Amino acid sequence: MRRKQIGILLSMILLATIPFTAGVAMASDPVGEPQPLIGITFLAGYILKPQISERNIVTAKAVLLFHYDRGLIIKEGGVVTGLKNIRFRNSPLVILSEPDAIGGVLVIGVCTGFHVMR
Repeated sequence: MRRKQIGILLSMILLATIPFTAGVAMASDPVGEPQPLIGITFLAGYILKPQISERNIVTAKAVLLFHYDRGLIIKEGGVVTGLKNIRFRNSPLVILSEPDAIGGVLVIGVCTGFHVMR
């Protein structure tokens, strides 16, 4: 029963953040990166040497990163591994830890504009 209550609480918190993040996604997009229909992506994982640009866009190499894009029609998710380059827009809902000895950072949160670069 306790697990069910925690699940309901977490889903209510995520639903409360959708209007805020959708509003952020509607702002002008100078980079032209693809946006999900609702505009949010859940991220959790480990990245190397993140660099934050002046437009507040984070680029890094993903060691192990889980992502879930919630769209109106298409729900896309997956795991990025193998030091692939990624980028996403930094927001107050994304938590980046302090870099460790090799420049690795733990990341978790809800962001916009997530993209795996080829």
